[in-house]
Amino acid sequence: MSTDNNRDLVTNFWQSLGKGDIKVAFASLSDEVSWVIPGDLADFSGLRKGKSEILDMARGQPKDFQAG
Repeated sequence: MSTDNNRDLVTNFWQSLGKGDIKVAFASLSDEVSWVIPGDLADFSGLRKGKSEILDMARGQPKDFQAG
């Protein structure tokens, strides 16, 4: 994959996620994806492995991080 393709993939992922379109965002990820969220926030920080773990975490975030 070229640098331009990688950039477009990442940009499209974050744009889709920002719009709340989790299904489109995660369609481009490998089923074997790993995602590390640094910190010590309960039920948020840590290592997630596989789309299902990451999707479960992402689905729960809108209620946890509402605009103030």
